Order: sequence, then C-alpha cells, then structure tokens
Amino acid sequence: MVAAEALQERDAEIGRLRAEVARLREEHAELLENAPESVFELDENGNFTYLNKRAEERLGVQRQELIGKSFTRILVPERVLSDVRELEKVLKGKAVYGHKTAVVDKAGKHLFIEISAKPMKAGEKIVGVHGIARTVEEAPDQELYRKLFEAANEAMAVVDGVGRFESVNAEFLEEFRYSNAEVLGYNAEALGFLGPGQGQELLAKGKSGRFEARVKAKNGKDRAYRIDYSVLAGNPPALQLLFVDVNDLVEEEQGFKDTLAKLKQEEKSRQDFFNIMTHELKTPLTPIKGYLELLLEEHFGPLNRKQRESLEIISRSISLSQNLIEDLSSLSRIESGRLQLNCESMNVGEVIKNAVQEMMGFAIRKELRMEIQVGKDVPMIEADKNALMRVLTNLIHNAVKFTSERGKIRVEAKKAGKLVQVSVSDNGIGIAKEEVPKLFQKFYQVRSAVSEEFKGTGLGLSICKGLIEAHGGKIWVESELGKGATFCFTIPIKQEKRVEPAAAARTGTGKPA
Repeated sequence: MVAAEALQERDAEIGRLRAEVARLREEHAELLENAPESVFELDENGNFTYLNKRAEERLGVQRQELIGKSFTRILVPERVLSDVRELEKVLKGKAVYGHKTAVVDKAGKHLFIEISAKPMKAGEKIVGVHGIARTVEEAPDQELYRKLFEAANEAMAVVDGVGRFESVNAEFLEEFRYSNAEVLGYNAEALGFLGPGQGQELLAKGKSGRFEARVKAKNGKDRAYRIDYSVLAGNPPALQLLFVDVNDLVEEEQGFKDTLAKLKQEEKSRQDFFNIMTHELKTPLTPIKGYLELLLEEHFGPLNRKQRESLEIISRSISLSQNLIEDLSSLSRIESGRLQLNCESMNVGEVIKNAVQEMMGFAIRKELRMEIQVGKDVPMIEADKNALMRVLTNLIHNAVKFTSERGKIRVEAKKAGKLVQVSVSDNGIGIAKEEVPKLFQKFYQVRSAVSEEFKGTGLGLSICKGLIEAHGGKIWVESELGKGATFCFTIPIKQEKRVEPAAAARTGTGKPA
C-alpha cells in the first residue's frame, strides 16, 4: 500500500511539473512575441523559422512572407558576404554580440541594426540560430554607413536628389577608371551611368529594385551591368547604386541565342530539304506500284513463273522503300517536335482486337496462336487511335517475326493506377542481354536469321517510343535469350497536357514499320 501511495504521489508531482513547464513555455512564447525588440530564429541553412511582432512591424512585412526564406533576402547587397560569415560563426557554436549591419524594409528603406545571436541546440546538436535585433537609429549612422560603403566588394555610388554623384567607393573608381575629382558633383546621367530622367524616375518609385544597362568606363570600355538601386531616406532622398558586372553572362547568353537561332535555321533547312526529298521519292513509286499490280494481275497478258517471281521481288522492294520513306517522315516529325496527337476517348480492348486482326494473316502463315486478355477494370482512355494502332501493329509484327512456327503470342491490357499498361508477349527466340539497350535506337535490328523473312526498316521501335512518350507514357522490353520477349508500354488514362492534334501516326495505316 505504501509503495502504491508513493507511486501515486510521484505521478501527481510529475503531472504538476509538466503543467508548470507548459505554462512557462507559453509565458516564454508570449514574452518573445511581445518583446520590444525584433526577435528572430533561423534554421541551419539560414532560413527564417520565426519572427515576432516587432520584427514584422520594423520590416513592414507579414512573417509568412519570410518564413522559410533566406535571411539574405532582407540584407543590403554589400552586407551579404559579411553577415553570412557571422551566421557561420554562430552555427559553429560561437555567440555573437553587437554585430552591426543594415537591412532593407519592404518599402526599400535602409534600417541600421545591431544583432546579438547564439546557437539553438537540440541536445548536443546545433539546429539553428536565435537572435535579437535592435534598431541603432532611424537615420543612417554616418560612420557605420561609410564603413559599409567602403567595404563593399562591388562598385557603389550615391546620387543626390538632383542627379549628381554625392559619393563613390574605391571599387567604383577602380571599375570605371575615374578619380573622385572626375565624378563627385557631376551629373550621373551626363556621364552615362543613368539614362535621361532615370534618376528622378527611380527616386519617385521610393523603393528598391534592379535593372540592366551598358555603362562605359572612362577608358571607353563598354560593359553590361546589373544595377541594384535603393532609396536612402533624407530630405531630399538620395539614390544608392550598386553595379554588378554581368558582361560575360550577357555575352554568353547572346552566344547561346545566336547558336540556337542558327541551329533552328539549319533544322528548318534540313526539314524543308527532307520534305522535298520524301515527296520526290514517293511520287514516282506510286505509279510504278500501280503498274506492277496490273502486271501481276495479268491485265497485259499472261506471265510465266520466272516473270511473276521477278515482278514480286520488285513489288516487295518498292513496298520496303515506301515503308522506309513513310517511317523516316514519321520519325522526322517526332524528332523535330512537330508530332501532333489527336486524342479522343477510346476502348483499349477494341484497338487491340483491330491490331490483332490486321496482323492475323502473318500469324496464320506460321500457325501461331494469338491470345487477347483485357482486364475488366480497364477504363476508356484518351489517346490518338491511329498512333496507338501503329504501336500495337509494330509490336505484334515483331512478335510474329521472332516466334517460331506454332508458337504463341499474347496481348494483354490492365489498369495500373492512373495508367493503362499494355504488353505484347511471345515465346520466341528472345533477345540477347547486350542488344536490349539498343532496341529503340534508329535503324537498329536484332541479328537473327528468322528476321530475314520479315525484313523491316529498323525504325519501328524508335517510332513506337516517340509515339508513346508523346502521350506521356513509357515503353520497355523484358527478355532473355531463348525465353521469348515481352514489350510493354503505358499510357495515362487522362491526357493532362494535350499535345496538339495529330499527325504523326496518321501516316500510319497500321502497317508495321
């Protein structure tokens, strides 16, 4: 009994202590929130995790505008490197007291502050920084401002209310090859550092910003600069300018633009030539094919066996040439980004049945068994019917090509989350491991004596890949030599981004490439 009472007393005491700790935490949080100075907390990356009311008021922001953002966002540009070094000291375990710096409020006004900060720990690990910022004074401390100004690593200048240079730092003089006597008191617009009327325009905005301009140094060197500006409080107000040399970046960007424009023009010329070439190649083949069919049908008289065999060889060669031209045209549209899809709601099972029927003649010749299985939960999908038909006939034709007589081919569709997955499997000769990565490359054909009977262009799988990826799907193969192959692809049930209405596969008659 005594032990039980002791345990009850201990539990009651623990409960009282927990309640007291919770109360103290609430009081502590309330004290921080209503402290007369700005209180802030940063994580180990220097991002704000807390700001109190006073900090919000001084900066003119809602705390949610800064929570999760880097503390460098509110620093004057020339203080970033120095203040980052101070943060690194605190994150290494050293407290900082009375560190003077300057920040910019939402209106673009400079606030000169003094910061004390110490590490925040979770156990022995430093997880952030806890700090207090005290405003030094509303107007700039001239001595502090002068030190900040001179210590800047970039060219800086202050232009007064009428556009004259009031002060410049050493980096400015070095960058633009002037002496103090040659710039102080002179008009910034007249010397080419600002455009006509730009100084008054920036002052009228009353806030910080940036623009890009080309500035010429005294020696005539003309370079591109990003110019950060802020309005300094006063009567009248002044304009602080910070010049960052971005000439190399601008020239590099222009070089990229010129190269891109040249490549686009070359691609257009190549495409124009290709279009003309394919048209000129296709045009004579059509009447030749027509007359060949008339000859084979003996409209111009009977044929002996040798004549028929010769004409059939010519006919097959022409068909191969036509397929090659058509495939090259399709692949060109895919690679040039001109592929268009005409997406509509469709039944996957119906498309599979149509593709199997179209390939049935090839399968019957080899006495192959064709099976179709479509899951009951497979929904209607949005896709280009011609493109899907072309992919399926290509894959089924390949399965026929590499499956021995009296083998089996299975076409299956199933729902896979927000996708429909279709697979074409065979129990044929399979594909060697080293050949699998090359299958979807242009003109690549698996080395096999079996394939000679159905020789293609070597572009079919490349086209399949382009058509499936245009739908937002993926295509791949699973195979082992001697164990058959399974080609799979996925298509989203809904097309989130419609690729504009369709051309690529409309060429497709459904015939394999």
